[in-house]
Amino acid sequence: MLRIFKYLKESGWSVLAIVVLLVVQAYCDLALPQYTADIVDVGIGQKGIENAVPERMREAVYDNLLMLMTEEEAELMSFAYEQAADGSYVFCGDKDTMEKLDESMGILILILSMAEEGGTMPDITGAGPESSFGYVLSDELVLAFRERVLEGLGDTGETVITQRAVQFLQEEYGKLGMDSGKIQRNYLYRTGGRMLIYSVVMMATAILVGFLASRIGAKLGLNLRERVFTKVVSFSHGEMERFSTASLITRSTNDIQQVQMVVVVMLRMVVYAPIIGIGGVVKVLRTRTGMGWIIVVAVAAIMVLVGISKASSYVVTTSGLPHQVLALFSSVTESKVIVLLLLNLLFLVIGMLMEANAAIIMMTPILLPLLNAFGIDTLQFGIIMSFNLCLGLVTPPVGICLLMTNQIADASFVKTLKAVMPMLLIGVIVLLLVTYIPQVTTFLPAFIQ
Repeated sequence: MLRIFKYLKESGWSVLAIVVLLVVQAYCDLALPQYTADIVDVGIGQKGIENAVPERMREAVYDNLLMLMTEEEAELMSFAYEQAADGSYVFCGDKDTMEKLDESMGILILILSMAEEGGTMPDITGAGPESSFGYVLSDELVLAFRERVLEGLGDTGETVITQRAVQFLQEEYGKLGMDSGKIQRNYLYRTGGRMLIYSVVMMATAILVGFLASRIGAKLGLNLRERVFTKVVSFSHGEMERFSTASLITRSTNDIQQVQMVVVVMLRMVVYAPIIGIGGVVKVLRTRTGMGWIIVVAVAAIMVLVGISKASSYVVTTSGLPHQVLALFSSVTESKVIVLLLLNLLFLVIGMLMEANAAIIMMTPILLPLLNAFGIDTLQFGIIMSFNLCLGLVTPPVGICLLMTNQIADASFVKTLKAVMPMLLIGVIVLLLVTYIPQVTTFLPAFIQ
């Protein structure tokens, strides 16, 4: 393995480009779940209202909120809002100003909505509601009153504040004649558009990484074949007899192709594993969910699994198992159609029981000689493998994703099977098309070449 790294020095800039692209891909990959959560929580749950800062409000609401603020908050509020011709106040501040106002706006809106429901302003001073009017309240009194309100809410305070703020803003926007549906649609379009951009960038980086990794692998294979050929040519007749011609041909074809494939897989997947792992840990720590240690353990377990799979694939390759597998398949059938069917069944079972990346890293070196012997295109093989592993995740009786989804939904297994069977049937049909009509997947790369 260390010798392979030495050969990679010749493609140092391409390897560096792959690392940069993988960092970009990991960033996009980690950003998408947050946008999905925002669509559900904010876009649907909160009707597109992102925070407690009003985009627009009536003059009376503006004045009442100022009264409940500290001097610093009131100054920031006056700076962030401008009065429109109809008397309402419109937010004109930047993102930083909105974030600062959002820190206290939720509790202020909660207090204000409680006051409107009770028909009187809250008693901030403790001497009666009437003493709370005006702008002469000290910051200490205002902050102390907020603390009393938060203590009264208990552990559910944050949820209650968010719900009341969303409800209050919806009502306020309705009183101003604003279209709440349009606000929600705009948020969904905006967030969905960002998700689409991230997805396109992630897809583009994955394609570029595959392209660069393939070029590096091809260059490495070319150099190795050249050096092996130069070495073999220099052999004496006795050395040729000792190694045998068939063995030397195997060394310069199948073995080098396996090294080439390992390099491609390493650059595309093995390098990506620590990048996405570190990025996931950093993201969890920044979100302060209190579950960082769980994510750290999970990421570490996955990285160990991939590492063990990589080591296992190396041991399997050097032990001669690929040639034994080839002999086994050849003894069963000489039909390419049957071999493809057996490969589909094999990967389907593996997909039920094994993590996809580990399965790819472990099984690819074993099956490469089989592909060469039966004339199976490597691109077609990669797609067949990936497709089967994905189907295996939802294939009864032991599909991991199927069981997890059934558990989360708290539904009967039979009901879950009935729901998933139509989609699974469509997947099998597409798999058969990809398997026995290779042009479905290979025509575009062939056209580009």
